[in-house]
Amino acid sequence: MDEIDSYDPSNRHDDLRKQLTFGLMYAANIGGVFWPYSSVTSNVLYRLSKREDISQGGKYTDLTFATWMAFNIPGMLLNVIIAWIYLTLVFFGRPNWLKFGGKKDSVAIARNEKNHDNVMKLLQRKYQELGPMTFHEKGVAILFATVVMLWLFRDPRFIKGWAEYVEYVDVGDSTAAMFVVLFLFIIPNSMSFFSGGTSKALMDWKYVQDNLPWGIVLLMGGGFALSDAASVSGLSPWIGDQLNGLQHLDKSVILIVVMMMTAFITEIASNTACANVIIPILLSLSKNLNIHPLYLTLPATVTCSYAFMLPVATPPNAIVFGAGKNMKIMDMVKTGLFLNFSCVIVLFLLNITYGNLLFDYSNYVYANPANISSIHG
Repeated sequence: MDEIDSYDPSNRHDDLRKQLTFGLMYAANIGGVFWPYSSVTSNVLYRLSKREDISQGGKYTDLTFATWMAFNIPGMLLNVIIAWIYLTLVFFGRPNWLKFGGKKDSVAIARNEKNHDNVMKLLQRKYQELGPMTFHEKGVAILFATVVMLWLFRDPRFIKGWAEYVEYVDVGDSTAAMFVVLFLFIIPNSMSFFSGGTSKALMDWKYVQDNLPWGIVLLMGGGFALSDAASVSGLSPWIGDQLNGLQHLDKSVILIVVMMMTAFITEIASNTACANVIIPILLSLSKNLNIHPLYLTLPATVTCSYAFMLPVATPPNAIVFGAGKNMKIMDMVKTGLFLNFSCVIVLFLLNITYGNLLFDYSNYVYANPANISSIHG
């Protein structure tokens, strides 16, 4: 960042710094919903949905690795584009190529062209410094691609998944992950091993022990314990019962209220804690109101990642706030408020249209319909 700033000696380099850091933060939050394992909140719903047996033995479309991506990729791409346009307008105004009529600032145009050339040279130099890929890097890349393919095609819905060929065993995404991790500890990290030399594995336990963020593991485990405790103790069903008065509202109204409430809560609390508390309650509420279990929980889970205003909301927010020079909380609040609302609105519209086509919300029937209220919409 400092090297890029040095190429812009004008008084606008602070705006450039903020634009890039905010852009990284927004991209990390929005892109974190790309697949179920890219954020802790996504993993919370993914895990709880397996416990609830949403598909009812294959009767309905389940929340799988493939269906999660199919639902979230369109919204993710649209929100990233909106964030890019918004940041550009906020920090630099309307670009010259969108200005019709009037005299264009030739000095600014020349400066921008020079800055562009300098930044491109910097990026090319950094890329050349990386050098060619080593055998170690290629091995890890191949294994990573392998586990992604195993996740995608375990139960892709449009064809028979590989898990169906494994009989008498309950195969999950963790099976594919552990399978690939095993090879990380077996495959050597150098070609010299195959010519009689010695070589370490692609990964050893010492590296895991020193570099694995154990705090995140404990955070996730504590969150799962919290959600399980809320369900087993009867807290989540009790709160869901208290919300039965919502049955007189249209379910789209309930959806936007839930999403706005989640967006507000996750700004002042950890998005992991927010997801672990809210999702079990929404699952109970959905059953009480005879709403598809994903209609409320899926957009609420994604909304937990759409928090752009306060450092405490998400890990990317905290990192950007800590790393940014002269970064103020009010800078984050003023810039992130619009995106909070825009991302929620995009996700809301996506869920009631495309989400309904994907998961067929309207025709879902619970296996045990006792004590279920009807609802409009």
